[in-house]
Amino acid sequence: MMREMKREDWPAMMQIYRQSLEKGNVTFTTEEPTYEAWDAGHCKDCRFVYELNGKVVGYTMIAPTSSREPYHGVVELSIFVDKSHLRKGIGTEMLKTLCRETEKHGYWTLYAAIFSTNEPSIALLQIRKALDAMLEVGLSYLSLGQPLSTLSGGERQRVKLAKYLDKKGNIYVLDEPTTGLHASDVETIMALLDRLVDKGNTVIVIEHNLDVMKRADYIIDIGPDGGTAGGEVVFTGTPQQMAEQADTITAAYLRKTL
Repeated sequence: MMREMKREDWPAMMQIYRQSLEKGNVTFTTEEPTYEAWDAGHCKDCRFVYELNGKVVGYTMIAPTSSREPYHGVVELSIFVDKSHLRKGIGTEMLKTLCRETEKHGYWTLYAAIFSTNEPSIALLQIRKALDAMLEVGLSYLSLGQPLSTLSGGERQRVKLAKYLDKKGNIYVLDEPTTGLHASDVETIMALLDRLVDKGNTVIVIEHNLDVMKRADYIIDIGPDGGTAGGEVVFTGTPQQMAEQADTITAAYLRKTL
C-alpha cells in the first residue's frame, strides 16, 4: 500500500537507492546522500513509500527544477522500486498517486530525468564518472583525444589507476607516480593514495619524492648508492625510524624534511 514517507523509512529507502547506484541508473550522482542533504533538495510534500507486509519496497518524491518563479510548478519526479519487486505494477501505482497528489499541491508539470531504459542518460552518467576519476588523479589538464605517447610514465599510470578508484582489496604497484607533476599537485596524488589504502587496498610506491616518503606507512630503502653500486636493502621501517636510526643517503635527506 502507498503511504506518506516517514523519517524512519530512510534506511530502507537507501537500501533500494543503493541498488540503482550499483546499476548506474541514478543521474549525476555516485554516492549515497545524507538524510539532511536529501531532505533539503526535495519538496516537503508529495513524499510516499510503497509498503508490502510491513516492508518498504519502493518510494517516490519530487524535487524543484529551478528556484525561478516561472518554474514554481515544474518538479522532477523520482521513483525507486526494490529489484525483487520490479515489473509488478508498483512503479505505475506510485506514479498515478504522485500525479494526483502533485496536482492537489499546485504542481502542473512532472519531469523525469532518467529511467533504467534511458540509455543516453545512463551513458552521460558513465562519461561523468570517467571524467571525475581523471580529475581525482590530478589529470584535469589532459585534453580529449590526447595520444598516450605524449604522456609521461607517471601520467599513464594515473590514467590506468583512475579505473580502479572504487575497488577494494587490490594491490597497486606504482613507479614514480609524481613524475611530471608540479609540487602543488603532489598533495593531490598523496590524497589519492591515502584513499586507496583507506578502502582496504595495498599500495606499493617506487619513489624518490621526499613528500611521498614522509606519508608512507613503511619504507624499504635500496642502496647504498644508485645503479651498479646499489641493489641492497639498507633499511626497513617507518619514516620516523629511518630519520632517527638509518645511516643512508635517503635518511640524510629525509631528516631535513621532518
